[in-house]
Amino acid sequence: MLRRLVESDGPVADYLMGELLQNLPPHTVEFLLRTSVVNLLHPELAEVLSGSDSAAGDLLTLERQNAFVSSPATPVGRYRYHPLVTGRLRSQLRAERPRLYVDLQRKAAMSFEQVGQPLDALSLAVEAEDWPLVGRICVRSAGWPSPSWSS
Repeated sequence: MLRRLVESDGPVADYLMGELLQNLPPHTVEFLLRTSVVNLLHPELAEVLSGSDSAAGDLLTLERQNAFVSSPATPVGRYRYHPLVTGRLRSQLRAERPRLYVDLQRKAAMSFEQVGQPLDALSLAVEAEDWPLVGRICVRSAGWPSPSWSS
């Protein structure tokens, strides 16, 4: 029930998110929005998505403040946001800045591919509907040489 309220686009969801985020500085809210496009986040990826050199420190601070961020036992050095908040952050970013949302998904997909996580990369590329990127990830993860026309 609560999940549907938070992830919906109605006034109750707006109120709940406003209450949750209102005490955070604007740069922290922006950081949460930009990095919410992935389920499991590492500091390097947070830097790529947020454009902040202090992403590792920001994640640690948010975790210590219990601000929607937790660090699961495995894998070490990874963070995840509370699922209720993640869904609403994504909804907000998609609604307010759809092009940025898709661009961040692409960046995350390319980052996951570079670190050898093709399934995560593929999932994000499909959600972004970036079919050339989907094709490149499939070809590269299969170990095939890229066709000359796909560069």
